[in-house]
Amino acid sequence: MTAAPFLEGERLTLRVLERAAYAESCAAWTSDREVVRHLSRGTWPLTRDEAARDFDAKVGSRADVELGIHDRDGDGFVGVTGLHSLNTVAHSCEFRILIGDRRAWNKGLGTEACQLMTAYAFELLHMNRVWLGVNADNEGAHRSYQKSGFVEEGRLREEVYRNGAYHDVVRMSVLRREYEALRTTWALWPWIERQFPR
Repeated sequence: MTAAPFLEGERLTLRVLERAAYAESCAAWTSDREVVRHLSRGTWPLTRDEAARDFDAKVGSRADVELGIHDRDGDGFVGVTGLHSLNTVAHSCEFRILIGDRRAWNKGLGTEACQLMTAYAFELLHMNRVWLGVNADNEGAHRSYQKSGFVEEGRLREEVYRNGAYHDVVRMSVLRREYEALRTTWALWPWIERQFPR
């Protein structure tokens, strides 16, 4: 049985992850070279058992919140997104996302998931800063993050080795005050406002 939605958007829902679905899907996604071509963890595939152990480690952690991305168009569980390294002193965390099902690519799901998780971080978890790292050559993700209010902070030169070459990683972040100035301009804002009433 699929969990009830935790967060909802126009095109997707974010739900608590289920161990079996996570393990099976992550094993398949990490074996697809096109899916992982921009990921540092894409150097080696995961087995179902490894993915299940990864799931178990995250479930017990209060420093990580990871949710399943479910496409409303009927494609079901298409990826994962999360907030990691939750720091309750500095009020900061890292955003991550993987849309592993290729049928869900280029539909705006990444931007919508990013905006929902950013709202969750600021509205409910009381974060002051959400940051991420994106491979410099991943232009689509970079644009998606900019639409969600993230700005470049710097560049980690030759941070990852992938496909026979070193690649830079761009560090980006959004601050609470930037989010508050921008959020009402998002097409997703009515969905966010209903879920996080003030």
